[in-house]
Amino acid sequence: MIDYLKQYVEEIYSDSDFNIIKEKHNYHCMQITKESLFFREIFEKYYKGSDKIIKAFWMPNNKWIGIKINYPSVRVLFNYGDSAK
Repeated sequence: MIDYLKQYVEEIYSDSDFNIIKEKHNYHCMQITKESLFFREIFEKYYKGSDKIIKAFWMPNNKWIGIKINYPSVRVLFNYGDSAK
């Protein structure tokens, strides 16, 4: 399902649109991917002005062995299995 979501957000956000939206809104706990922006916009639609309740978004811990990534998905972890391929 995540692959379909990635494809969908690529269709609705160009790279320039993505950067403009990020700069325009300057959300607390800023999004780093188009997928996270997509979900953030849904959140803002229903909970406008409540962004301070979000303490942080999950990221793999770079202190874990073999982890040097900047993407909030467990699928990128080496021990996740074949579904990450």
